[in-house]
Amino acid sequence: MPAEAAALGQEESPDQSAAAGNLDTLKNNPQTAAVMERLINNPKIQVAARDPEFLDAARSGNMQELLKNPKFQELINSREIQDSLKAPEE
Repeated sequence: MPAEAAALGQEESPDQSAAAGNLDTLKNNPQTAAVMERLINNPKIQVAARDPEFLDAARSGNMQELLKNPKFQELINSREIQDSLKAPEE
């Protein structure tokens, strides 16, 4: 059970467990970890992550709702974000 769920007295769902396993796999790949770190540290993503409407759309799993969200549109159209998604050149 993740610390957040444990702190709230909640059981971890199978989806949460699978997501945590996938995240661990991604973090173990150095190139993927570097991309994740660039995205996490990006100010535009940090601003979006504090927006309740953006978070609701992202958590809903409804891709149509997320695609309509202005903050998400700004992120996916941002050259800076697109560049962050690229693997570093060797």
